[in-house]
Amino acid sequence: MGKKLIYKKTLAMDLVKKGHDIDYTAKNRNNGKYQVYFFEDSPSLRKDLAQLTGHIYEEKV
Repeated sequence: MGKKLIYKKTLAMDLVKKGHDIDYTAKNRNNGKYQVYFFEDSPSLRKDLAQLTGHIYEEKV
């Protein structure tokens, strides 16, 4: 799959606590004082992301 970009540091750290690895980081193009966190996109990442943000993850068939 591709990459999933996370712009919020606390959300990225919560995903790391759930066992996901940060592939790399880069400076935010719009605001250089912030970082963007890149994760390998996967159904488990999307499920955890939905749970952390209060959404419902529906896996596409």
